[in-house]
Amino acid sequence: MSKRKLDAITEGFVQLSDTRRKKLSNSVFSNDVLYEILSFLDDFKFIVTTCTLVSSQFANISKKLKLSLYCENDMKLKGQFLQNIQSLTVNRRNRIIAFDCQLFNLMKDISTLNVSENTFENGHCKYIGQLKHLTNLDISINLIGDEGVGYLRKLKQLTNLNISNNMIGEKGAQYIGKMKQLTCLNINSNHIGSEGVKFLKELKELRTLDMVYCYIGEVGAKYLSEMKQLTHLDVECNNINGGAKYLGELKELTYLNAKYNILGDDVRYLSRLELLTDLNVANNGISAKGAKFISEMNRLVNLNIGHNNIGKEGAKFISQMKKLTCLDISCNSIQDEGAKCISEMKQLTSLNINSNNINKKGANYIAEMNQLTYLKIRFNIGDNGARNILKQLPNLIDDSL
Repeated sequence: MSKRKLDAITEGFVQLSDTRRKKLSNSVFSNDVLYEILSFLDDFKFIVTTCTLVSSQFANISKKLKLSLYCENDMKLKGQFLQNIQSLTVNRRNRIIAFDCQLFNLMKDISTLNVSENTFENGHCKYIGQLKHLTNLDISINLIGDEGVGYLRKLKQLTNLNISNNMIGEKGAQYIGKMKQLTCLNINSNHIGSEGVKFLKELKELRTLDMVYCYIGEVGAKYLSEMKQLTHLDVECNNINGGAKYLGELKELTYLNAKYNILGDDVRYLSRLELLTDLNVANNGISAKGAKFISEMNRLVNLNIGHNNIGKEGAKFISQMKKLTCLDISCNSIQDEGAKCISEMKQLTSLNINSNNINKKGANYIAEMNQLTYLKIRFNIGDNGARNILKQLPNLIDDSL
């Protein structure tokens, strides 16, 4: 609800006399109807400071509501309605004062908690670990370490966990591996190594796993291959190298980001992923040969093969992918001939073709792609030439010269 509407409602309540308030609450709204109205508001401050003052009926119904609260880390929270909070986001405004985690003792029914970037340490996790109804937790970019994860493993209802950037190592991964109910895990930027992945593979309910920059290597990729149930995997920047053959065993994947892993033409193993629709293999030293294997992935809708070495021959293979709607083929030296091949992909709506040694001839081919709504063509024919080309593409919503 907009602030203007809330202000209007507030003003209306304030202007009511005590008699009219009583009459309003007793004759206009049944308890069920009033509950639905106040549930729709879902504004902690408005409910507590305004609605509870309208009448005893409003106050009693308000005590039954499940509320959401966005607060600053130095806010002084108090009052009986803290137990009504179901969703809490804490913003770190004050860099000196820490959030009072003892308040969690008054929020027993909270199910969603976001305390990202709050300088929480392992001791803070002791309080969070007591929130037995928590299902979603974002505690990313803090300082909880392995000991902090030890407290969080007590959260038996937790299904979604973002614990990225927390100085977690192999021991912390071992604790996470015991949280069997997890379906979604983000453990980016933690030095868990390959042995840490060995513990994570015990998470049989996990479907989404983000583990960018976790030092897992080829051995870690082998452990990952045992997580057959995964549908979404992000392993960017993990020095997987020859581990592409293990990633190719994850047959349920629909999304894979394997950027910055020196896979080379071993991307051929990824062609086994028949359900994959989104693939990012940028910065992997892929040649035209590797591009040929990728072109066999008939279900792909989104492909990022930027910053490789596929050349114009590789562009020809990629142009045969009939379901692609979004393509990043930047920095591949595809030249005018490659641009001509790409221009024949009439289903494309988004194209990044930056830095490809394309001249005016190649740009004219791209200008024939009237269906494009997004285009990047910088560092090819110069800004002026690019602007002239863009004038011929009437459907562009977003472009970057």
